[in-house]
Amino acid sequence: NTVFLKAGTYTFTSTLSFPAVQKFAVEGYQSSHGDYGTRPLITTSTNSTVMFLYQSTTIKGATFRNISMSNTASTRAICVNVGLSGTVGQMLFYDCLIDGFSNSFVGDNNSSYYSTELKLIRTEVKNCTATNGAVFHVGCTYMYACWIHDNPNGSGFYTNTTPVGSLAGNSFVCCVFSGNGIDGIFSNTSSNNISLNAS
Repeated sequence: NTVFLKAGTYTFTSTLSFPAVQKFAVEGYQSSHGDYGTRPLITTSTNSTVMFLYQSTTIKGATFRNISMSNTASTRAICVNVGLSGTVGQMLFYDCLIDGFSNSFVGDNNSSYYSTELKLIRTEVKNCTATNGAVFHVGCTYMYACWIHDNPNGSGFYTNTTPVGSLAGNSFVCCVFSGNGIDGIFSNTSSNNISLNAS
């Protein structure tokens, strides 16, 4: 199940809630499917509007490839939220830009709602306004070649519990965290398994 999104601007005025499907992907293209050309932009200027909401445990995986997402509202909200019940499968952001939300991704509700594995690869996250983290996740998180920067009020990555799920742990490889308001990476528990690798 792949949705191909042609380069251009797509404006949301309300939240898109994903249905119960096994796996799906959203991939941006310029001229032909798979060309990884100019990213399409999905944007909102509507106050307090979460862009994407995952609300079913039957979602087994979701992928965003070559997509830009932005929020220019006065009152910002989350870009991607795992929000209502249980856990969802692997979430992958590949070659994406996420700009101006409260958080780029939130997988936390008393450690009950999260992705079994959150992956960000070659993805840039900036200008998020939340005081916790631009990326806020209590499940397993893996980032490779990402730039998490200029999120003025919080940390680049934030977790508030020992990692949960069968793939517990957080790994950051060849990533840059810069210009964030508090920390690049923040955990409020010493039992959190965090791995940093520059190569």
